Amino acid sequence: MALNLIIKPIRQWGRDVRGLAAMEFAMVFPIMIVLLLGIIELGNGIQANQKVIASSQIVADLLTRVEEVTDEQLEDAKSAGRLALTPFDQDLVGFDIISVRYDADGADDDAEPDPVIVWRDTTNMDPIANIPVNVQSLALAGDGVMLVYVRFPYEPPFGTRIVGNITMIENTFSRGRTVPVITRAN
Repeated sequence: MALNLIIKPIRQWGRDVRGLAAMEFAMVFPIMIVLLLGIIELGNGIQANQKVIASSQIVADLLTRVEEVTDEQLEDAKSAGRLALTPFDQDLVGFDIISVRYDADGADDDAEPDPVIVWRDTTNMDPIANIPVNVQSLALAGDGVMLVYVRFPYEPPFGTRIVGNITMIENTFSRGRTVPVITRAN
């Protein structure tokens, strides 16, 4: 009889489902929030990367339209590249812009032309290394190429403590529209 007084309330408590939905919600809710924030982070990261790609293409396009780049045109092109990153922080963007000319190698007619840096403008980032190696496959004697590297340190709004900042570096290779080699005005 005394045992029945103890077992009966325990059985009733085990069959009671009034708080079950609240308990399941409390268990699933944090997982759903983490998934939602992860999807938002991923979307923002992809958007930032697409904007960095567009920024490098815009700068290269603007600079390869002219025969000789002035300081004003260079700054205007970099400003356009920064504006392409809207709504992200444009103060953190860096540019490495290089004009390369391919000189014919005088030693042998079958040798590939040597890439020579005509001018370079680096702003808010370290210069990219190995430029001659990077552009050797584009070599055409007497021709040239414009390289635009854009560096953007993306700060995830929610996941900074988990993944930290993500530095995105995108590049664009472009040839001059009207002249083979884009020069720089002094």
